[in-house]
Amino acid sequence: RSARCPGAPRGKRGRPVCAVDAMSSRSPPKHNFKLWNSSEVVDILGAALDIVCQRARLRPHDVYHWVRPVVPNELWEVLWEDLMCKGGELRSPGSPAPQERAS
Repeated sequence: RSARCPGAPRGKRGRPVCAVDAMSSRSPPKHNFKLWNSSEVVDILGAALDIVCQRARLRPHDVYHWVRPVVPNELWEVLWEDLMCKGGELRSPGSPAPQERAS
Protein backbone atom coordinates (compact mmCIF):
# COMPACT_ATOMS: atom_id res chain seq x y z
CA ARG A 1 0.00 0.00 0.00
CA SER A 2 2.72 2.48 0.82
CA ALA A 3 3.96 2.24 -2.77
CA ARG A 4 0.66 3.79 -3.85
CA CYS A 5 1.12 6.74 -1.50
CA PRO A 6 4.75 7.79 -1.76
CA GLY A 7 5.59 10.59 0.63
CA ALA A 8 2.21 10.35 2.33
CA PRO A 9 2.08 11.39 5.99
CA ARG A 10 2.09 8.50 8.44
CA GLY A 11 -0.70 7.78 10.88
CA LYS A 12 -0.30 6.71 14.50
CA ARG A 13 0.30 3.10 13.50
CA GLY A 14 2.96 4.01 10.94
CA ARG A 15 0.71 3.36 7.96
CA PRO A 16 0.51 6.01 5.25
CA VAL A 17 -2.56 8.21 5.41
CA CYS A 18 -3.75 8.29 1.84
CA ALA A 19 -7.14 8.73 0.19
CA VAL A 20 -6.23 6.06 -2.34
CA ASP A 21 -6.11 3.41 0.41
CA ALA A 22 -9.85 3.72 0.87
CA MET A 23 -10.48 3.00 -2.79
CA SER A 24 -10.79 -0.42 -4.41
CA SER A 25 -7.97 -2.04 -6.39
CA ARG A 26 -9.04 -0.31 -9.61
CA SER A 27 -7.09 2.79 -10.45
CA PRO A 28 -8.45 5.87 -8.72
CA PRO A 29 -10.26 8.54 -10.72
CA LYS A 30 -8.21 11.61 -11.47
CA HIS A 31 -9.49 14.56 -9.46
CA ASN A 32 -8.13 17.89 -8.47
CA PHE A 33 -8.53 17.58 -4.71
CA LYS A 34 -8.82 20.76 -2.71
CA LEU A 35 -6.39 21.27 0.13
CA TRP A 36 -8.45 22.31 3.15
CA ASN A 37 -7.15 24.80 5.69
CA SER A 38 -7.52 24.05 9.41
CA SER A 39 -10.52 26.31 9.86
CA GLU A 40 -12.39 24.58 7.03
CA VAL A 41 -11.53 21.14 8.43
CA VAL A 42 -12.86 22.12 11.87
CA ASP A 43 -16.07 23.47 10.30
CA ILE A 44 -16.62 20.35 8.18
CA LEU A 45 -15.80 17.90 10.99
CA GLY A 46 -17.91 19.84 13.50
CA ALA A 47 -20.89 19.91 11.12
CA ALA A 48 -20.53 16.16 10.46
CA LEU A 49 -20.38 15.36 14.18
CA ASP A 50 -23.34 17.65 14.89
CA ILE A 51 -25.46 15.84 12.28
CA VAL A 52 -24.54 12.46 13.77
CA CYS A 53 -25.52 13.73 17.22
CA GLN A 54 -28.86 15.05 16.02
CA ARG A 55 -29.86 12.09 13.85
CA ALA A 56 -28.76 9.43 16.33
CA ARG A 57 -29.98 11.46 19.33
CA LEU A 58 -26.60 11.15 21.01
CA ARG A 59 -25.00 13.56 23.44
CA PRO A 60 -22.52 15.84 21.65
CA HIS A 61 -19.97 15.48 24.46
CA ASP A 62 -19.93 11.71 23.92
CA VAL A 63 -19.66 11.84 20.14
CA TYR A 64 -16.92 14.47 20.20
CA HIS A 65 -14.95 12.45 22.75
CA TRP A 66 -15.30 9.27 20.65
CA VAL A 67 -13.42 10.90 17.76
CA ARG A 68 -10.85 12.62 20.01
CA PRO A 69 -8.13 9.95 19.58
CA VAL A 70 -7.90 10.55 15.82
CA VAL A 71 -8.19 14.34 15.71
CA PRO A 72 -4.89 16.28 15.89
CA ASN A 73 -4.55 18.44 19.01
CA GLU A 74 -4.52 21.76 17.13
CA LEU A 75 -7.85 20.87 15.48
CA TRP A 76 -9.33 19.27 18.59
CA GLU A 77 -8.87 22.37 20.71
CA VAL A 78 -10.77 24.54 18.22
CA LEU A 79 -13.43 21.86 17.65
CA TRP A 80 -14.04 21.46 21.40
CA GLU A 81 -14.10 25.22 21.93
CA ASP A 82 -16.73 25.52 19.19
CA LEU A 83 -18.88 22.91 20.96
CA MET A 84 -18.53 24.76 24.26
CA CYS A 85 -19.55 28.03 22.56
CA LYS A 86 -22.76 26.28 21.51
CA GLY A 87 -23.43 25.68 25.18
CA GLY A 88 -22.16 22.12 25.00
CA GLU A 89 -25.39 20.95 23.43
CA LEU A 90 -26.70 21.25 19.93
CA ARG A 91 -29.78 23.28 19.24
CA SER A 92 -31.38 24.66 16.15
CA PRO A 93 -30.89 28.33 15.29
CA GLY A 94 -33.21 30.60 17.23
CA SER A 95 -33.99 28.03 19.91
CA PRO A 96 -33.41 29.04 23.53
CA ALA A 97 -30.21 28.06 25.32
CA PRO A 98 -30.39 24.86 27.35
CA GLN A 99 -31.66 25.36 30.89
CA GLU A 100 -29.96 24.05 33.99
CA ARG A 101 -31.67 20.90 35.21
CA ALA A 102 -33.13 21.03 38.68
CA SER A 103 -31.88 18.33 41.04
